Amino acid sequence: MIQTDDDLVRDSLRGVRQSFRKLFDRYAQMVFRHSWAMTRNSQDAEDILQEVFLQAFVKLYQYRGPGTFHKWIRCISRNQTLNFLKKKGVKTFSYDFQDENDIRTPASTGENPTSLETTENLSHLLGVLSPGVREILLLRLVENLPYPEIADLTGLREDNIRQIVSRGLTQLKKEQTSDALSKV
Repeated sequence: MIQTDDDLVRDSLRGVRQSFRKLFDRYAQMVFRHSWAMTRNSQDAEDILQEVFLQAFVKLYQYRGPGTFHKWIRCISRNQTLNFLKKKGVKTFSYDFQDENDIRTPASTGENPTSLETTENLSHLLGVLSPGVREILLLRLVENLPYPEIADLTGLREDNIRQIVSRGLTQLKKEQTSDALSKV
C-alpha cells in the first residue's frame, strides 16, 4: 500500500525515520531541478537540496496539510533558493521585456523534453533569462504548475504571471533565433 504524504509526515513526527526518507525520495528531484535551474550549478543545487530537507525535517511539526506537502516543500525550496541567490548577490526578479509573441516549446512541437539535446538547449535558453523570469517559466513549463498555484507560491497575481510567461517566451524565441543565425 502506498502511503500518502500526510501519512509519511505523521509517521515521521512519530519517529519513523524511513517515512521522512520516503518523502525525500518523492520530492528530491523536484527540489534539485528547481534549484539547479535557478543557480545553474550542480553543487549549489545539491547544497540547496540538503538545506531544504534539513529545514523541512526541523520544521515538520509546522506542516498543516492535509494534501499540501508538495506545496509546502516547494515553498521551502523556493525560499532557500532565493536566499542562496541573495547571498551570492544575484538580483532575483527583473521583468524587463519588449514585445510579446509566441514560441514553440518542446511540448508544443512533440519533442521529448527529457532528451539530452532538448534539456541542454532549454538549459542554455533559460540561462539568458533573469532568475525571476527563469523561475516562473520553470514552474509553468517544466513543473507544469497551474497559474493559480504559481501565484500562490510567488505572491504574484495570475495576470502578472501570464505576462511574465508570455514575455519570457518572447525573449527565449529571440535567443533561439539568434542562436540559429549564429550557426549559419
